[in-house]
Amino acid sequence: MKHNLRRTTLETRPLRSHRREQALRRLMMAALLLAFAPGPGYARKGEPWENLKQLQVGQKIEVVDMTLKSLTGTFVSFSDEAISLRNRGGDVTVVRADVLRVSLREHTKRTRNVLIGAAIGAAAGAAFAAWAGAGEALALRTVQQ
Repeated sequence: MKHNLRRTTLETRPLRSHRREQALRRLMMAALLLAFAPGPGYARKGEPWENLKQLQVGQKIEVVDMTLKSLTGTFVSFSDEAISLRNRGGDVTVVRADVLRVSLREHTKRTRNVLIGAAIGAAAGAAFAAWAGAGEALALRTVQQ
């Protein structure tokens, strides 16, 4: 009889730890969903087309149409029916129904951001290598003694 009790106890331990792991996974997934869920600050206020009033003539913009064709140039004007921009080929007008997105083309800082990211990655890698190397050196010292 004791043998059966021991056997039952051994079989339930992995089941309990499995349940704990599942509960922890669910908790982590819920936390991730909450962390990446868009908040009220991301909601658009008002009609998006009305936001074009903030543009000034001569600003560099990009207009993406419904076929995902991108047009870049300088802002000329907009109305309730269309938006106009000037590019190398002259003035271009895109009908409002065909506009997917209008974005402001400021000076991009992509190269600077890539260099900053690379520097941070290199520093983290060097710190990890130094930490790992220190651990190996300590292990070698204890083995040699």
